[in-house]
Amino acid sequence: MAVRDPQAALDAALSAADALCDELAVEIERLREAGNALASLSSELIFAHASSRDDFNRALARRQEDLATALQLVQTAHGLSEMTLAQLTAVAPIHGAELSAVFARIRVLAGRLEERDRQMREMLEKGLAVVSGYLAAMRPPTQAYDRRGIVTERKDAPVSTISWRG
Repeated sequence: MAVRDPQAALDAALSAADALCDELAVEIERLREAGNALASLSSELIFAHASSRDDFNRALARRQEDLATALQLVQTAHGLSEMTLAQLTAVAPIHGAELSAVFARIRVLAGRLEERDRQMREMLEKGLAVVSGYLAAMRPPTQAYDRRGIVTERKDAPVSTISWRG
């Protein structure tokens, strides 16, 4: 779909970039709630978060495609040899500055999301260490003896021998 109206193309690009910002902001807020679920070790909430993160990744990919398409339309509508903010600002200074500001917001939000993801990974690693330690303590290693009573082998008890009530 070719757009010949430069203003419509710019509006579409700004709209797509704003939608991308909104998507990132919602995910950052949702990660706060996911951290609480992780702290409580609620498997139901943790798996719900993982599922919604998958949905977020798909939605973000669609938003990125929408933005790429809109930027191609801006390039075509303005007759730019390539789509750069510098070239856009040369032909449409106000819109170039607006798009540059939205991209700056996207970078800030992406950085916040990356930081939250790092924190979540740390929390998950700590939770895994706690659970692994607990399981190890609950299942001491078994020992096998030969006919003279000498220990020949040590094996960890299978996890299935641990009882759990949920």
